[in-house]
This record gives sequence, structure tokens and C-alpha cells, in this order.
Amino acid sequence: MLRTTHLLPLLLLGATASAQTTGPRAATVSAPLVVDSPFHRLADSGPEGFSTVAFDASAQQLFDELHEAGTLVRMRDFALPGSENVELLIRPFDVVEPGMRAKVIGENGVSELAPSVDLFTGSVPGRASRVFLGVSEDMVHGYLELEGDLFFLSSGLENEGVAYTTNARFFDGVNPLGNFCGVGNLEAEEDGTPELRADNVVRETEMFLELDHQYRALFPSNQAALDYGVLLTGASSEVFRRDLGATVTIPNGYIQVWNTTPPWGVISRFGNLSNFSSWWNSPQNP
Repeated sequence: MLRTTHLLPLLLLGATASAQTTGPRAATVSAPLVVDSPFHRLADSGPEGFSTVAFDASAQQLFDELHEAGTLVRMRDFALPGSENVELLIRPFDVVEPGMRAKVIGENGVSELAPSVDLFTGSVPGRASRVFLGVSEDMVHGYLELEGDLFFLSSGLENEGVAYTTNARFFDGVNPLGNFCGVGNLEAEEDGTPELRADNVVRETEMFLELDHQYRALFPSNQAALDYGVLLTGASSEVFRRDLGATVTIPNGYIQVWNTTPPWGVISRFGNLSNFSSWWNSPQNP
């Protein structure tokens, strides 16, 4: 499952319209590359359960190469629970500007760090579906909405060489998201290209992420914390693109990873957000 604890706060800055019709910085469409899924099934608990799949360095290397290629990809034999395999049609995208660096703040000062997560969006060709994948050296997370069913792909809290593709019905026998974000009311995206709003304009909004020390403590490294924040932003951007005709961009320096208590203090409940707001708008905020 995707973790969201302590990813606070996420700040959306002003949205601007642009004459784009291609969604989140997609590459020029060409003949898809054809590859086999690197997530080889190791075990399966049934259609409404989960599949245990392999996730190792070779899988991450493949996604690195696919993202760098910048073209559509047909990925064969993606494992779903119940021993079902499907074909994915995915394309790489980014939510960070080229060359983007985050600021890592610690007791000894500030350093810079580049995100290393690869993001993909797409569908199962010919079926009402949506796919999102985010892959880095430390983790893989994503979801597949397929004809009314929702599946999560996750390497869990610790990467031990495996990941899990889980039917959402496994959680108490019901879909935990119900009809949230259009689940159960899907239209097919057969070619992996973005849906556009009626005005045929995709709007872009810039986002600034403050990843506080509590969030940072959930991860084994600054890199993992940064990559998961970018991954969540990519998943959100895909929802915004589909529902609002808007995408998210993170400019250079617009992520701060805190290894010390930030100047606004500890955020433990929504009431504490006023502390952050006061600091953000104060002269002390550089």
C-alpha cells in the first residue's frame, strides 16, 4: 500500500494554463517497445487475494532504461492475483523539472539530492483501465484499475526482493476506495495517451514539498524519502490530469527533506498546520 503518513504539508502554488495537449511531458509517440514484465510471480493466494512477485535490481534497471528511452512500452505478462496475466501499455513521464535537485537539511547544513524514481502511466489495451507505476532502487508502488477492480502494487515498508500485487477486495472483502476517483466508472484508455478536458487545454501547477523529520524517519535514507515524495506527487498528478485537466511540476529546489525539526515545529494533527502557515508566510521563511 502507498504510505501517506507525515507527507505534510504539500503546497500547491498558482496554476497556469498552457497550450499543451500531451499531458505530463510525454515523449513523442512511436512504435512501442515490447518487454516482458520483470515482476515474476512467486506465489498466489487467489483472485481476491494477492500475488507475491520478484522485485530486485534487474527490475529497477529495466525501468530505468525504459524511462530513458522515452517511448510507449508494451509490457507482457504483468502478474495479477488469481494467476491472471495482463499486458500493460505504459509511457514514462516526469513531475520534476529536468536537472531538479532537492534540498536536504541536516545538523551540518544543506546539501542537494536528485530524485531517482521512474514514473509510468498507461492502461491495459482494450479494457477499461488505468495504470500508474513508480519504481526506484528502494521501492515499487503503483495501482491498476481494471474493469471495476482495483489492484495495488507495493514493495511494502522494507524491500526484501519481493513486491505484492493485491486485489483491493482482499481488505475486508470490499474495495476500500469505493468509487473514489472514478473507480468503478472507468472509460478505456486503449492507447496509453492522456484524457483531455473539453477545452483541450492542460494546465500546469507548480508544487513545493516540505518533507518533515517525522516523514523522513519512515525511510532508510534521504534518497528513499525523496523518491517516495516524488512518486506520490506523480500519482496525484495523474488524478489531477484525468479529473481536472491539470498536471503538477516540481521546479528545482522545490522539495526540502528535513533531518532536523523544521522551524514550524512538529505536525501531529491538522490543528498544527496553522503553525506551518504562519512560518511559511513570515519573513523568516527564505
